[in-house]
Amino acid sequence: MGLAKAAFGRLQFEQARAAFQAVADKYLQTDAAPEAVYWAAVSGYKATSNPEFLKKGGSLLRDKWPNGEWAKKSSVWVS
Repeated sequence: MGLAKAAFGRLQFEQARAAFQAVADKYLQTDAAPEAVYWAAVSGYKATSNPEFLKKGGSLLRDKWPNGEWAKKSSVWVS
C-alpha cells in the first residue's frame, strides 16, 4: 500500500493503479483489500478519465464489503 500511495502522490496513476490492484488481488481477505480496491479505481480513473474504473470498483466494494467505509465512499460511483 505504501508504494501504491507514493506513486499516487507522484501523480503516477497507472503505476499506482497496478500497485493497488496487486494488493487487492493478493490480500483480498484482509482489511487492506477494500481500501486497495477503492484507490485502484480512483487511480484508474485519473490515469484514463474512464469512469468504468469507478463503476467497477464501486460495484465490487458494494458486493464484497457492503457495510464497509470504502463501499460507502464509493456509493456515488454506482448507479
